[in-house]
Amino acid sequence: MKKIKSIRIIGGGSAGWMTAAILVTHFPHLDIRVIEDPATPTVGVGESTLGHFRNFLDSINVKDTEFMKSSDASYKLGIRFKNFYLKNNEHFFYPFGHPNLEGNQYRLNDWYYKKIFIPDTPLHDYADCVSPTMALINENKIFENHNNELPNFDFTHDVAFHLDAAKFANWLRDYICIPRGVSLCPNKFTGCKMNEEGIQEFYLDGQTWNPIKADLFIDCTGFKSLLMNQYLKQKFTSYSHILPNNKAWATRIPYRNKKRELVTYTDCEAINNGWVWTIPLWSRLGCGYVYSDQYIDDDKALEEFKKHLRTSKKLTQKEVDKLNYKLIPMRIGIQEKLFHKNVVTIGLSAGFIEPLESNGLFTVHEFAKNLCKILSRGQISQWDKDNFNLACQNEFDAFAQFVAFHYALSHRTDTEYWRDIYKKNFSLNLLDNNTPFIYDLKMHANQRMKHGFYNISESGMHYIATGMNYFPTDLPTVMFQGTEIPNYKTKDVDAFYENLWYQRRLNLEAKKKKWKAAVKKAPSLYDFLSKRIMQE
Repeated sequence: MKKIKSIRIIGGGSAGWMTAAILVTHFPHLDIRVIEDPATPTVGVGESTLGHFRNFLDSINVKDTEFMKSSDASYKLGIRFKNFYLKNNEHFFYPFGHPNLEGNQYRLNDWYYKKIFIPDTPLHDYADCVSPTMALINENKIFENHNNELPNFDFTHDVAFHLDAAKFANWLRDYICIPRGVSLCPNKFTGCKMNEEGIQEFYLDGQTWNPIKADLFIDCTGFKSLLMNQYLKQKFTSYSHILPNNKAWATRIPYRNKKRELVTYTDCEAINNGWVWTIPLWSRLGCGYVYSDQYIDDDKALEEFKKHLRTSKKLTQKEVDKLNYKLIPMRIGIQEKLFHKNVVTIGLSAGFIEPLESNGLFTVHEFAKNLCKILSRGQISQWDKDNFNLACQNEFDAFAQFVAFHYALSHRTDTEYWRDIYKKNFSLNLLDNNTPFIYDLKMHANQRMKHGFYNISESGMHYIATGMNYFPTDLPTVMFQGTEIPNYKTKDVDAFYENLWYQRRLNLEAKKKKWKAAVKKAPSLYDFLSKRIMQE
C-alpha cells in the first residue's frame, strides 16, 4: 500500500466523526473527508460509555465542560445489575475505579469471609465494602475530590458519561473535526469501482461524472457495512452462539422528578426474554429492551417492554402508549477482517456485541486508536494490517466474553430464554484465550477450585462474579485448608472467625462509614451538573 495522504470516511454518526476527530488531531497533514448522507438516520444507541472514553477525549484535547451541554450529557460512576443471577429483585453494582484494599491485594477476600459467616449479607454489599466510588453512587453525589477525601477516586479517570450519541457526533463535526481541517461532503454514497488493491474510486448521488479517490477508505456505514461486505465481500463472524440477543426496542422518557431520577449509574434489569437499560441523560431517560427474537416476537417484546415501563417507571398506560418506540435489529459479531486491502471498518460496520456493558462507543475509539498506531508509520504494509486485525479482534473477543460472563453465571430458570442460558455451554467459549478479561475469569475459576483466595482487582470481573454469587472461596474450602483454621479438624470455625476475621469485618464496616462521611458535603449529581456544566 502506498503512502497514506488522503482518507475518505464513508458514513458519519458517532463512529465516523469520532474516527475523523482522532485522525485529524494526530495527523493534521492528511486530507480527510467524511461522506455523510443527511437522510440516513443513526442507529440511536450508544448513550452510555466506559472509563476508556476519557482517554479518547484526552487524545483529541477535549474537556468534559466543552461537549457535555451540547450532548445532553451526564456523569456515570458505574452500572447496576438487577435480577441477572436470580429473579429475586436482588441487585449488585459494578463501580468504576480501583478498589481500596489498604495496600494488601488479598483484602478482597475479607468480604468473602464475611459472607461465609454472615450468610444473609446481600451481594451488593461487596462493592460497598471494597469500592470508595459506591459512597458517591449510594448518595447520588459526585465531586472532583481535589483533596483526596475519598481514597482511590480519581475524577479525571474513574468517571464515564451518559450522552446523546447523535448530538455528540454533531458536536464533534462542528466544533472539532471541521475547524481542524476535516471536509464534509453531505451526499449519498451510491457505488464503487474496484481493482486489485480494493476500492479504486467511489461515486456519490448525481456525481457519476466526478468519482472520488483516496489512499484509504474507512467504512462507518453501520450494520449495512457497505464497503466491507457488499463490495469487498468479506465474511462476517456471528457471536450468536454465546450472545443470543439480536434486537432492541428503544424509547425516550421525560423526567418526572429529575433530581431523583438523574442518577450516577446505568441501570440494567433482566426480565423475561432479555434485559432493559435505563440511561439518565441531562434532559431525559433513555430506555431500551434487549432481547432475542428466537424466544419472543417483536410485537410481544414491545408489550413486555411497555409492561415493564409501567411497573418500574410508574407510568400510566396512556403515558406508555404516547412514547415513541424504535425497533433496532442488531448484528452480533465481527468482520472476519477489519482491515482488508485499502478499507478499514470501524463502528457497527466492524462489529457489535450487544448494549450490555456499553461496548458500542468503546470499540469505536479503541479501533480508531489502533488505526492511529499503524498510520504513524506513514505507509501501511500487510504486516501492519494483520497486526491491526489481531489487536482489534483480541479486544473485541475479550469484551464479548466479558459480556457473556454476565449470562454464564446466571441461575435463572423462570422462562425458556433463561432456562436455555442456564443450560448453555459457555465454559470452553469463555476460556479459549488469554485476553485480559478472560485471564481474570480463568484466575477466578482456578482460585475458586484450588486456592480459595482472590487477588485480582484490575478489570472489574470480581464485581460481576461476586454479584452473581460466584466467589473465589467458600466454607468447604476454608474448612479443608488446615493452615487457615487452627482447629479445623474439629471444625471449630467459630473460634477461627472470632480470632482472625471478626476484626476484619469491623474494618470493612469502618471503611464504609469513613467513605460515607467523606462524601457528605459533596453536591448531588443534579446540583453539580447544574452549576458546573449546564449553568442553569
